[in-house]
Amino acid sequence: MAVCSQCGQPTPIWQKDIFTGICPRCRTGVTPVNLGCGTLIIIAIIVAIFSQAGRGDLGSEISSLRSVVQELKQAVDSQTNEIQELRSKIDELRE
Repeated sequence: MAVCSQCGQPTPIWQKDIFTGICPRCRTGVTPVNLGCGTLIIIAIIVAIFSQAGRGDLGSEISSLRSVVQELKQAVDSQTNEIQELRSKIDELRE
């Protein structure tokens, strides 16, 4: 049998509170927290304000990464062309 985390009395596991681990006797005087609509709206506004802070930085970083990737593609294409030219020259010398 489980023990209440507040009073230490033995309590069946299915009667204990999942989050606090207290028994129904200890829970009787506790009132649950209620959030009203105004509170939830204020929380949503705060989250919206702070979530926009890094968005501009992320956009500029993505843009610079795209340009770097484009430069790398051009370098690879250039090297591929040079390799093909060298292979053709080697083939000409072998003949």
